[in-house]
Amino acid sequence: QKQENNPEEIGAWDEYELNWYNKWVINSAADFPNVSLDRINSLMTDYERRLKQHGEGLRTLPYLQLKLAMHKGNQEDARAYYQQWKAISRDSMSDCAACEAQTEVVLYSFFGDDETAIKKAQQMLNKGMSCGHIPQTTYSLMLAPLMRLGQWELAEEMHRIGRPLVSGSQKYLFSQAHQLAYMALIHPTQALRWYGRHIGWAERTPEPDSRLVFQRA
Repeated sequence: QKQENNPEEIGAWDEYELNWYNKWVINSAADFPNVSLDRINSLMTDYERRLKQHGEGLRTLPYLQLKLAMHKGNQEDARAYYQQWKAISRDSMSDCAACEAQTEVVLYSFFGDDETAIKKAQQMLNKGMSCGHIPQTTYSLMLAPLMRLGQWELAEEMHRIGRPLVSGSQKYLFSQAHQLAYMALIHPTQALRWYGRHIGWAERTPEPDSRLVFQRA
């Protein structure tokens, strides 16, 4: 609101940062059931307007729409937005290369193409791609596709490497859920201890979607 009412007080760097904050809000909005789809679409429209107003690239628009389509379970829309996103060159608003690569891992798993999902995850690991939460979360993300493919030895290896990387921090609740689901099948006694250790974070998290994913596991 201050940006709209007092544009002379907002510098170029402030505008850039505000656009990033807008992107983060849209990226997280679907985690909260009290934020309606209409509201998310309105935020997306406003975000597009601000990007154009400040001369930023538009690559993040289909990227955010892709994530929303996956959240809604709409494969057709996800494929369309994926093609749009990949057709646009990276720009200053793009997520880091590691985050984008991991989004593709999630996407191919969402499509039911577990072999491609694992191939892309292994490429990430082989290249040493990293950011604030990668590769910590990458190992856990591979567990479900590997189980569906029946690659149990590799799944156990990814579990052994990935489990300590996501233990002990509330920000890895989604990954802790992936680990829990794996242990519930393979190491049930460990699963009970893991559940007991992390359930407090699942109950206290402000994100209902994270709580749901953990309890579902």
